[in-house]
Amino acid sequence: MKMKRNIIFIISLLFSYGLYAQSIGGGLRAYIQGNKTKSEETLFAKRHSERVIDNKTYISTIAKLESEEIAQKLRGKGCIIHKGIREIYSLYIPIERLEEIIELEGIINIELSRKIGPPLVKKSGDDLNADLVRTGVELSKSFTGKDVIIGITDWGFDYTHPNFYDMDLDEYRIIGAWDQFKKQGPSPSGFSYGREYMGKAELVDAGSDTNNIYDVGYHGTHVAGIAAGGGAGKEYYGIAPDAELLFATFLIDEAAILDAYIWMRDIAESHGKRLVINGSWGLYNMGIMDGTSLFDQAINALSLDDDIVFVSSGGNNGDRNFH
Repeated sequence: MKMKRNIIFIISLLFSYGLYAQSIGGGLRAYIQGNKTKSEETLFAKRHSERVIDNKTYISTIAKLESEEIAQKLRGKGCIIHKGIREIYSLYIPIERLEEIIELEGIINIELSRKIGPPLVKKSGDDLNADLVRTGVELSKSFTGKDVIIGITDWGFDYTHPNFYDMDLDEYRIIGAWDQFKKQGPSPSGFSYGREYMGKAELVDAGSDTNNIYDVGYHGTHVAGIAAGGGAGKEYYGIAPDAELLFATFLIDEAAILDAYIWMRDIAESHGKRLVINGSWGLYNMGIMDGTSLFDQAINALSLDDDIVFVSSGGNNGDRNFH
């Protein structure tokens, strides 16, 4: 009986450890990992979340605690805690006691209090914890976009940009493009307008899509670079630099956009790869936007039936005040 109780105790202890370990937010994991590896790539949190109070260094966090009693216990261990709301507190942990504190029972969740400021390209991957995903921290493997296709619906694509090669500038990663503004084909199979370019030779020969929405610059190139730029041998690269790409320069109506989605789906299926579709445009006057339109129902079906992930910008209109 005593041995049985010991086994139950050990199992409970392991379960508790797993429970509390899982409550640590990604930013704090990045901080701890950075301290262990001393890697500059994982030290974004370190540079921005240490706070010196009365000549003592603390780690700035936000924590959800089981009760005020736990807050008092943490204060007794040298932490600084201010007034909370619904058991959520600003919690400053002495740097030398960080790993001890985060394993205490009674901490439901704890996240690093990362610096709020203007977005900087050099730090964006760390802000998103994309660095942890790319290096496989606490994951079964690393994820860099390999075997995934990212479809960009936009305007202003430079098919020749070195960012669309791999990091060594050897392999070209654009599978194809559909310029719906073109008056002469060939159009994609099953569609009756626009021009489809497939493969490196056709894309590089075309150079870019039709200059239409934007008179200056290449918005689509910029967006695609954020999502999957290979870096062109430079310091910065996209979130998923090993992903392949599809570009659709679309006519501004819902039917044309839906056609672009179907075109991308068919190509992804033919390649046997998962598809993510991005739309970084601010066309908020499209439809009633409550999920009931046929356009919205079609997107929902593509998500459910074809496992497509859709990503949309939260606003892309600059200083235009139509909304």
